[in-house]
Amino acid sequence: MYFLLSFLLFVTSIAVCLVYSYQMVYAMILGYILLAAAAMRRGSRLSTVLRASVLGVKEALLVIEILLLIGLLTAEWRAGGVIAFFVYHGVGLITPKLFILIAFLLTCFISYALGTSIGVAGTAGVILMAIARSGGVNELLAAGAILSGVYFGDRCSPTASSANLIAALTKTDLYGNVSRMLRTALIPTAVCIAAYCFLSFNNPLYISNGGYLAEIKKDFVISWWALLPVAVMFCFLLMRIRVKYALIVSSAAACIIACAVQGESAAELLHTAVFGYYPQDAVMGDIWNGGGLVSMAGIIMILAISSTYAKILSVSGLLRQLNEIVEAMMRRIGKSCTVILSSLFASGIFCSQITSCIMAATLLKKQYTKRGQPKEELALDLENSLVIIAPMVPWCLSCSVPLKLLGVGVEALRWEFYIFLIPIYYFLGKEIHFRRASVYRRFLRSWLGSYRFL
Repeated sequence: MYFLLSFLLFVTSIAVCLVYSYQMVYAMILGYILLAAAAMRRGSRLSTVLRASVLGVKEALLVIEILLLIGLLTAEWRAGGVIAFFVYHGVGLITPKLFILIAFLLTCFISYALGTSIGVAGTAGVILMAIARSGGVNELLAAGAILSGVYFGDRCSPTASSANLIAALTKTDLYGNVSRMLRTALIPTAVCIAAYCFLSFNNPLYISNGGYLAEIKKDFVISWWALLPVAVMFCFLLMRIRVKYALIVSSAAACIIACAVQGESAAELLHTAVFGYYPQDAVMGDIWNGGGLVSMAGIIMILAISSTYAKILSVSGLLRQLNEIVEAMMRRIGKSCTVILSSLFASGIFCSQITSCIMAATLLKKQYTKRGQPKEELALDLENSLVIIAPMVPWCLSCSVPLKLLGVGVEALRWEFYIFLIPIYYFLGKEIHFRRASVYRRFLRSWLGSYRFL
């Protein structure tokens, strides 16, 4: 009963933070205090709880390191004009009858390079929405196409925090996971392209984009040298060099471009690396703002605190009870339905993609191990469920923040085809086409690759 009351209080604190726009970290801190109190009430010592907390944070250090480097990269790419370069040339390619389709493809590419939904929605997304509104395009449709592209990279980019977190939680290879995610995205992405192409012809753009291009050129020197940091990033990723080295070298290349082409000083770049890029004299300054190590502080705090939850639940014995519930669900409704329902529950309760990933992976990992399922399958199931389902929950940060940046309501969700097609295609395909064990093993070989356990 005490745990149930603590849980209800935790959920209430999350709701309060959402309603009054407080930082979610306050709810996470309260959740930690309540969980620790529940564990001690069940007989755990304070020292045991603290040791479990430290262990949980230690396991999250690798992801924290990647998050800091992503903050550094997004800041230096802004300062070097890398993002402006792609937005400029992307907007320049827009033809009136293909606006919706190009908005989807452009945000797909940029989000895959950056690995962040919020960063892309706040830069390219804002510009594309301004063009859509002034050109008479249905703003909800435009937002849906933009966010579909944004979540493409947020799910399967090697630089995405969710991809790195899932790899760390399941102890799988990041690049192997990315390869499998891209395979499972082929059909849904093709359907999105066809749908947005059809909708583009029915919602053409009625103005020229020259005004926006001129304003971008006032803020940055549009140079082909901006391709260097991106080329470095993709070369490192293709060679399967550890992602942190790709982030470091790409950030260094962006710094060189910022100094040589954009005229930034070393002191300005150091300030940008820590506090983010905030140009004082930019015509479109609010659009380019962001990035930096400090910008990741809130996410890192949420990750560090929430990473202790599973460990505290484990030492208190509460995790065993939750595992029993999950096991009963798998017996009654099947694995796929359990994964999807767990994803919806975690996203709806914790309102944070990071916290939801940690809790869902902790609960499902034991069940997959007991059934002899490979950890690579668990990683792929989580990526195709929780990571892409979180943007469906209106009050989840993965959904509410990008919607706010684009200035649209939850009505835009019905046009975000990508986030619905991924789980539907993946889980229906597994249940319908790969029901028999022999066929299912061939499915694992083709989708998960050749591993010794097969």
